[in-house]
Amino acid sequence: MDAPGTEVVFERLAVTEQQIADHGLPTAPPKASDQRSFSGTSTTQAEALLSSPPY
Repeated sequence: MDAPGTEVVFERLAVTEQQIADHGLPTAPPKASDQRSFSGTSTTQAEALLSSPPY
């Protein structure tokens, strides 16, 4: 899609361990195929925080 004059802004974000605990967010082990640098033992999707009650 071409949108001349449109500015696109990306912002890096992260879900904290405290947010995972507070909101009971689902976690999963990192995928073996993921080559990004990561020192943790589990992952969660940032979208999970947005769908967690209260809205």
